Amino acid sequence: MGKYCSLGKYNNQYKYILLYLLFKFINLSIYNFNYYDIFNGIQIFSFNGQDFINYNFIRQIIISYFGTFIFSCIFIFINIIKTNLEQNNTLNKERISANAINLIHEDNKEIIEQKDISFYSVLVIIFALVFQEQAIEMYNTNLCHLEFWMFELLIIAYFNSKILHIDIYRHQKFVLFFSLIPILFKIASIYVEFNDNDKHYPYEIDLYWVPLGLIIYFILITIRAYSITKIKCLMDLKYISEYNILMIYGLIGICFYSIFSIISSLTDYSNTYIFINKNNGFYEYFKFFSGLDITQKLIEILALVSGMITSYIINYNFMMIIKYLTPIHIVFLLPNFYFFGKLVLIIYNIIYCSIINDWSHFFGGSIIPLIYEKFTLDVFQDIFSLFGFLIYLEIIELNCFGLNYNLREKIIKRGNHELFKIDDCESSSSSDDNINDTMNTINSDDSIGNIINANNNSNISY
Repeated sequence: MGKYCSLGKYNNQYKYILLYLLFKFINLSIYNFNYYDIFNGIQIFSFNGQDFINYNFIRQIIISYFGTFIFSCIFIFINIIKTNLEQNNTLNKERISANAINLIHEDNKEIIEQKDISFYSVLVIIFALVFQEQAIEMYNTNLCHLEFWMFELLIIAYFNSKILHIDIYRHQKFVLFFSLIPILFKIASIYVEFNDNDKHYPYEIDLYWVPLGLIIYFILITIRAYSITKIKCLMDLKYISEYNILMIYGLIGICFYSIFSIISSLTDYSNTYIFINKNNGFYEYFKFFSGLDITQKLIEILALVSGMITSYIINYNFMMIIKYLTPIHIVFLLPNFYFFGKLVLIIYNIIYCSIINDWSHFFGGSIIPLIYEKFTLDVFQDIFSLFGFLIYLEIIELNCFGLNYNLREKIIKRGNHELFKIDDCESSSSSDDNINDTMNTINSDDSIGNIINANNNSNISY
């Protein structure tokens, strides 16, 4: 690409990021995926009355938490059977002696002690993940333009350094500060929003919401960053499998939001944007479901099952990103997802509107004023975040100011070079030893020969 910029190599672990983005898009497209209704939405399952119940807790519990819990239990059961079979095969092939067992226990005493952790601590960490997940979603519903995800990078980088003791290299620090540039577009978006004469927030939003909203948001992203970092500790240091974490995650989600759904069923308040409201209750959902005909019920069931499967795949790849990459990679997922989502929406709508010859919903369906300006600012923000993410992934390499010194490929090359130097030194040392041994042998042989010759001469003389 040039002297100061080049392309890096693809890491096989990036497949979890790609799978997460793909199934996140499929999951949101099951009912409707759009951007402030300015496009023709991508909707896999559709029938009349569907939009009314899109944000019902029961549907979300069934799709996200119940699906994750069920599939995690299935995979845990499969792994238990697989492990038992492997252990039986191992025991049939060899027997470990008591001394070897004692030695293993002695050598891994520190590891065994590290695995000790209270179940209560695990519950608190995973509960924090579940709580912030829904709290941030509700925050974005009401104060979406006050979402400064860029600062979460700095917070989670701090936790990575202090808790996981992960070094932050120069090119990664560059990305952390480079990602602050989208703040300018975010501020511009807030300025546009608060200068609208016709605001479309669910509540009357005044300027005092900005500092209050930011305080709430920073609390939530700090909880999120800490919980994600501790989950990596659970997997890397405590050896708790991703399936066990997902099982607990699903169970906590089912219990926690079932309580809110029961409370919501008992309230008469029907504002859709409130955390506890009538539309989020059990009764409203089953009333909606019972009012469908047979075909619509089958479509709804198929949508629920599809949502369960895709939600589990999303959550599984989420855990794999934490496990095999770093928690920092998680922060980049959402802005990059919406960038590719907008790109797919544009391509889809160009094709769709060309086929039906109707462009009324291409940048025309939203009632939000200044939507062109807001969309443009969001796209530029996403482009900068994507560029920073590609640098962090080392897909784009910056070959200036020492930003490429600690790239993965550079570290591997330096390691191989050091190994070659060690091998050369060892081979050189072994060659010198062989030469010395040969010379000593020769000298010793000469001495023996001289002795023999001396004895022969003495015999002849005698």
